[in-house]
Amino acid sequence: MRLHLAFLVLLSVLVQCIGRDIVIIGLTLSLTGDKHLTQPSLEIRHGLELFVEKANAEKTFVAINGNHLKVELQIQDDEGNPDKVKAFYEHMIHNRTVDLLMGPVSVELSMVALEVALSLQRSIMLLTAHTDWGQAILGQIDFLQQPGVFSVGAAADTLMEDGLEKLIQLGAKSMSAISWPGAVSAQVCESAVADALRMNYEVAIEQKVSNSISLMKAMTNIAAQDPDVIVACGKRDEVSLTVVAAQHKQVGARAMIVLDGDSPFVREQVGATANFLLAPSSWHKDTTHQCRVFGNSSIFSDTLEKSLGHELKHAPQAAAAVAAASMLLAAREKIAFQGPEFDKHMALSQSLQTVSEKTVYGELTFGSDGMLQNRRALTVQVIPRHGSSNVRKILLNSSASIVWPMPSWNNRFSETGQAECQPGFVPTSAVFITGEAGQVDDGGTGCLACPAGKSSYKNSVVCLSCRQGKHAERPGSNCTQCPAGAECPEKGTVLPEAKPGFYRLVRNSSDREMIFAACTTPSICTGKNKCSDANEGILCHNCQIGYTNTGFVRGGSRCVECMHSFALVALLAGWLIVLYIAARMCRKPSMVGLLTKRIVSYIHLTSAAVMAGEMYEQSPVFGAIADACLNPLQTIFGPDCLFRSALQESGVSPEEFILILGVILLPVLLFMVAGVFAVIFVVDVLGQDSSRVNKRTGQPLRLNIRVLARQIVQQAKTWVIVWFYMLYCPLIRMLLVNVDLVYLDEYRMRIRPSILWSDHMTISIMAIIAVFVYGACMPLMFLLGLRRMGRTTGLNSHEAQETFGILYNDFEPEFWWAEIVMFMFKLVFLSTLCLHGSAVRILVMLAVLFGYSQFLFHFKPFSTRDFYMLARLEFSCIISLLGILSGQVFISWMHFGETRVDDTQALEWGVYSAVWCSHALFFVLAAQSFYTCTLYKPLILKSIAMPDAMNSLERRICNSSNISQIKWDSVGQRLDFSTLSRANRHELQEVLIAASSAFVYSANQLHMSFLVTAIDEALKMCVENRREELKEKHPALLAQKKWGGVYGCYKYYCPKASN
Repeated sequence: MRLHLAFLVLLSVLVQCIGRDIVIIGLTLSLTGDKHLTQPSLEIRHGLELFVEKANAEKTFVAINGNHLKVELQIQDDEGNPDKVKAFYEHMIHNRTVDLLMGPVSVELSMVALEVALSLQRSIMLLTAHTDWGQAILGQIDFLQQPGVFSVGAAADTLMEDGLEKLIQLGAKSMSAISWPGAVSAQVCESAVADALRMNYEVAIEQKVSNSISLMKAMTNIAAQDPDVIVACGKRDEVSLTVVAAQHKQVGARAMIVLDGDSPFVREQVGATANFLLAPSSWHKDTTHQCRVFGNSSIFSDTLEKSLGHELKHAPQAAAAVAAASMLLAAREKIAFQGPEFDKHMALSQSLQTVSEKTVYGELTFGSDGMLQNRRALTVQVIPRHGSSNVRKILLNSSASIVWPMPSWNNRFSETGQAECQPGFVPTSAVFITGEAGQVDDGGTGCLACPAGKSSYKNSVVCLSCRQGKHAERPGSNCTQCPAGAECPEKGTVLPEAKPGFYRLVRNSSDREMIFAACTTPSICTGKNKCSDANEGILCHNCQIGYTNTGFVRGGSRCVECMHSFALVALLAGWLIVLYIAARMCRKPSMVGLLTKRIVSYIHLTSAAVMAGEMYEQSPVFGAIADACLNPLQTIFGPDCLFRSALQESGVSPEEFILILGVILLPVLLFMVAGVFAVIFVVDVLGQDSSRVNKRTGQPLRLNIRVLARQIVQQAKTWVIVWFYMLYCPLIRMLLVNVDLVYLDEYRMRIRPSILWSDHMTISIMAIIAVFVYGACMPLMFLLGLRRMGRTTGLNSHEAQETFGILYNDFEPEFWWAEIVMFMFKLVFLSTLCLHGSAVRILVMLAVLFGYSQFLFHFKPFSTRDFYMLARLEFSCIISLLGILSGQVFISWMHFGETRVDDTQALEWGVYSAVWCSHALFFVLAAQSFYTCTLYKPLILKSIAMPDAMNSLERRICNSSNISQIKWDSVGQRLDFSTLSRANRHELQEVLIAASSAFVYSANQLHMSFLVTAIDEALKMCVENRREELKEKHPALLAQKKWGGVYGCYKYYCPKASN
């Protein structure tokens, strides 16, 4: 049963195969890739599929044995790649998968297929002949020795003949030709010149061009000749340039015949300038030719348009492919097509030379050279459809159908007139095929915006790509020069790319021009908004997780790996310890506390001056110190490292974290101080010793809770004021880092591009409010508190000294408000860091510093004790600030000026050396002041009041012979003050005047002995005053025993430890 079933199946197959031969036609088409190749390839494929379907259905082609030929197609997608074309044709030939070969769609790809066919001795049918390899190659083939190469294209020497004939009938008299390189281009133009001479044209010298420069020169010559007709021969992109050059030079030719002038490629390149051009064409759908498959060519074009669903754009190519297939099958009908492959293709080649076939192309016959015989190209003219961007190609059956003369270059939009269009726009009726969306109509004026990357002149008919170095960002905009910091490396640039060292900031809602900002460290921005190494984000300002560009390990703005968390916590602890020691020293009402205040103020102000200019970025040492002083939390341990993951999860940026920390820092500190002293209060209450008794009354001592609570509150106030003074400048800087007073949006894009403009405004307003509260309102509250305290208990009272002493102890009594002025000076000085541009910041800082200097010179608020020690330190601070800001100006001038690199380095070294010297001067004065207050001055008092208690080391430090003293000579007649300094002599004068005044106002007569007595009393009083000063300020000196050497000093300075 199974044998019978298999036999029946085999029999049915044999029945189906009997009476027909299968013929496979193979070719490649560019179905994907370049749209200029895919569009004609798709129409060719549809045309061939319709042809095969129709031929098989009607059994049109019959083999020599009487069987009908069943046609099949094998189409490969070469994607416009020559390598794939070569591979596909070699595969088809070697594996014998096809019987007949047809060529690809483009010139370059046809050249590859031709070489493969010739090398493997196979016949091939090409779709065009006027290509760069041209008719010359076909003429070299010996059809008697090898299979031939055939083409259905018109001969190159006949392409311009029809158009020239029709134009001379209309009155054309002169002709000029422009020929581009290439064998076919040269042959087309040479044949056109020969035809023109034969037709009695006045022919100018043929202009041969090779590039755009020679083209413009040639077009200038042609414009001077003013011919009636211009013939352009070349490839599609070359003739497009020729048409644009003619329009640019406003050549007044009455007609222009352009090779491939009717192709969509040329129309896309030159736009409406292609309107009314003449072009040779191998076929037109309005022609009527009889054919065996479709009946006639009109049926073929209508059927193909209906299948595609749109008007044919590449009808000649589709018709050529169908005609080529018809010729191959007609030749196959005449031969047996059996035997070796070489013999079969030799027979096919000989059959093609003898066969004559009616096709949609007309009745075709090949000559011995493989070209069609007695076939001349047609001439078409591109005519715009009124009110549409499409065109129709008119077949010129007679000279009367030609639009002659063609309209001027600025009047080619429609058959009736044109629209007035501004630069960047072309008329909607112009041919404008760009394949891009987003074109905007210009307010109903009939003008269409050029796409981004292209523009046009006023009343121009074509949108041209912007040249290199220019860009057009929006549709309808002009091509503008790339801004500074940007590059436009290619034609048709839409958005410029940032150069290395610059960063393109994203456009914001205000739609202002793009900003190409210079990166703070140019090497981290590698161009095109890309960053080097671990940097990322806007301006490459941010770092990847695990990296930071702040802190002591920073490399400018380059991100480096974070330190270990343990090391960061240790740094934070060290910073807090240093801060606590400095705060504890500032709390003291002595000269040591006042000197510490001046040093803290100096560090903060000089750090702000460093941040104002390029010194901050160029000097790692100065930058790190400035950050550690004014951005301590972010610099020393940094939220980038310790809290980066937590901040990312919460959506809070490091800058927002710093802002929040700055806002809550003082309230948290206030509560912490209050909590510490509350604990102290509770411990004191609970630890009351009930066994303690009053020695006079014998009653148990009771703890006065009210007094204790008052003391604790007073101490808490004191510590809050001390911490406020210590953290005032860092706090202001932490808050102001979120405010940019000039380019708020640029700062937003640089730091936090993910935050909207409105959100950033909210954050900035919060920061400004916090700055106003902490920077201005808090000092004003201190001012009111000082004023109230001065009116009630007086500023010299113990309570006032303990609470507010840090604010006025270093000033003269009448200038108790001077510290508030200094707070305001620091606020304004630090606020200048928000200004845009280092030059502006430095100039404003210099102006603020000048005003502050005038205040000091005019009022002289600092205390004059200890020989103007505090005033000298403050003016040394002003000198350092002037040196830093002047150095910033000098560095900026060197970078903007034309200074050699070697000279710049030497000058920068000089500037930094001067800054270091100013720092050294201040700290030498500070060290001298500390030495004077803590060591030298107490020893002087001791040497005068109790010289017997001096040990040997103290005598070496304080040589009594060098101490300025006043004494009588041996006779007692003269007062010796030769060892007094100028300041001491001034004090002696004051004493003498005071003593004289006492006798003058208290007695009616003055004896010289009275004056001597007054001087003796003054000297005794001086010794007593110094002894009292020792008792009050240095009680340990009076209690000190005569211990020798270093141990004696150790007993004095560390009495608790020594005990």
